[in-house]
Amino acid sequence: MFYRRPIVSITIGLALGVLLTAAAQAQIRVKNGTRWDHEPTNYIIGYGIVTGLNGTGDGNGAPYTEQAILSILQREGLRIGENIKPEDVASVMVTATLDGSKRRGEVIQVTVSAIGDAESLRNGILLMTELKGHNGQIVALAQGALFTGGFSAGVGGTSISENHPTVSTVNGAMVQDVVVEVNSKDRLGLRLLNPDNVSARRIADAINLEFGAQLAVAEGAGFVALLVPEVYRGQMNEQLGRILNVHDFIARVEMVAYHPDTKARVTLNQRTGAVIVGEEVRISTVAVAKGNLSVQISSMQRVSQPQPFSDGETVVIEDVAVQVTKDSALGIGEGEAGVPRPTLAVLPESVTIAELVTGLNALGVTPQDLMDILIEIRNQGALHAELVIQ
Repeated sequence: MFYRRPIVSITIGLALGVLLTAAAQAQIRVKNGTRWDHEPTNYIIGYGIVTGLNGTGDGNGAPYTEQAILSILQREGLRIGENIKPEDVASVMVTATLDGSKRRGEVIQVTVSAIGDAESLRNGILLMTELKGHNGQIVALAQGALFTGGFSAGVGGTSISENHPTVSTVNGAMVQDVVVEVNSKDRLGLRLLNPDNVSARRIADAINLEFGAQLAVAEGAGFVALLVPEVYRGQMNEQLGRILNVHDFIARVEMVAYHPDTKARVTLNQRTGAVIVGEEVRISTVAVAKGNLSVQISSMQRVSQPQPFSDGETVVIEDVAVQVTKDSALGIGEGEAGVPRPTLAVLPESVTIAELVTGLNALGVTPQDLMDILIEIRNQGALHAELVIQ
């Protein structure tokens, strides 16, 4: 006994850059999917002076640069006139992101950007600059040679430049302050980089399984609270022959593996033509016409009957298939006896958008055509996923 449900026909126009993701199937470590709550990210900033610019520094439009130079020279015990030409010097703002895990003496990278009318910071030297947090406390000192990827040059009214010659980096900012000490803590927290209720629950379950105790609990989609066991609070471990502390507990937690869950999402980038499709995305029955490619998604249900007088049961089996055909220049590309010639026929179980896109990709569909189709499918309510258009 057979009966067939309606065929879904999607006809699409023509080369495609698509990335099919399967993040939900990947297993990752806790350290790669979370950050510790006691290690917040801090933004730090400071005003600095760059020297050695060989005529590409600030001009007369930056009087604060002259004031800064005079102040520095006076601190060094030098007294000079106020008529300073700062062509070889530039005022800059120095910014950085400070990871809470950094400790005193560690070196971080900072970004240096001109705030005056300097033409280029290339080959400059950043003088010692204090970097402060939002509370005004000095947390790092930056100094060193600038690395500038861009350049600018000109002569006779003609100039050429590449990238941003007024923005540079310095790998020479030294952290001055310890942000947080954790060895005295009995409770810790993990913040998920991609908040998700299922992922948070899986992290808590994996940690509890690793330690054989109920130490972790998911508190919402983005946070997992942990209780530090007594054995990691300064107690001697006879097997290891040393005292265990909270850092040992943190290291063990970070190595725990779990399966992150992801939301069904399709991302369309109209500027680059990138189309990113999550593995969990599904589509319902829908028909769209566009161009000269035809994609048919068909579903057939058949009933498997047991042999007479046997102990078997009647089972309904669903067969799903995808067939992609391409119209010829003369009309409908037909094979023998007028039967449409299939270019692709695959699909073992249910129809996913990932499998649909794979078939279209094999025929060379453009990203813009795919974007148009996905948007129309979304508008019809047949795309069961979040559609993000960038």
